[in-house]
Amino acid sequence: DLSSIETGERLPEIAIIGSSVLYEIIYDDDGTLAGGIRYTDEGLISECRTMIRGIHGSGERLETFFKRRVKALPAPAVEGT
Repeated sequence: DLSSIETGERLPEIAIIGSSVLYEIIYDDDGTLAGGIRYTDEGLISECRTMIRGIHGSGERLETFFKRRVKALPAPAVEGT
């Protein structure tokens, strides 16, 4: 649940490279990758890393999600080859 931190706009998609570079991933109106904005502010990168760790740590474990939402589904069917 990201609603508490997604106020007004969706959270940006980002890629963090080590501890010194962060890219905000940019898409055009059709959803095609259009580039990225590079950030090198160590404080911003550290804050984003901390936020990501918190979000990731609060998520449901895959095993419990699978048991709750996937296990009871029918096996996928293969159509045509």
